[in-house]
Amino acid sequence: ETRVRFTLGTFSIAEFANGHTFFVQRLHELSGLRPFMVHTTHQFADTSAYALGKRQRLREHMLWAVDPPGYFSDGDYLQIVGPLFTADDIAHAERRFGAHDPRRHIAADARQREVLRDALALARATARTLIMPELTCWCDRFWNTLRACRYPTDRTLALPFSCPMDHLFFLDKWDKARLPFRESSFLRNPRTPAHLARSVVELS
Repeated sequence: ETRVRFTLGTFSIAEFANGHTFFVQRLHELSGLRPFMVHTTHQFADTSAYALGKRQRLREHMLWAVDPPGYFSDGDYLQIVGPLFTADDIAHAERRFGAHDPRRHIAADARQREVLRDALALARATARTLIMPELTCWCDRFWNTLRACRYPTDRTLALPFSCPMDHLFFLDKWDKARLPFRESSFLRNPRTPAHLARSVVELS
């Protein structure tokens, strides 16, 4: 009989992150710890044909390393500058619904969807690719019951929060419609040519 000795241990969830603690809770930012790895779980946009959700989340955090150079340089782009909603928009939603009422999320999100709809129309009319803005969620997303608009075991997530695109949109629908867009971090990515960020025409 051979006896093998082994040791069990636990890793810091901020440094060995899953899809929720990294992309949603962002525990590595709260703790100041640099992640050793991230597992792209807890996302909502993969299909049997392609892992659209995993790719989009990694792109948003500049961790997707296999896009060709042309992804960062070909074409012209449109970017929304500033918030997608006003203080009055949020105040109106807050007056109507409680802090942990999903209807607050739906009401507040409706405004940023309207702005995105118009931005997509403008991008199409001017033959440009939309750079997605930072999106805001007032409730988390989960396959089961949420508690106070949060993942059941999460007590750290401050509401509202900057959320991944697949929290709000079906990426397979965007893919099927061939809607050209880039992730919100596109202009911050070191692979994006610096001249793109400098070559700007502002419209108001």
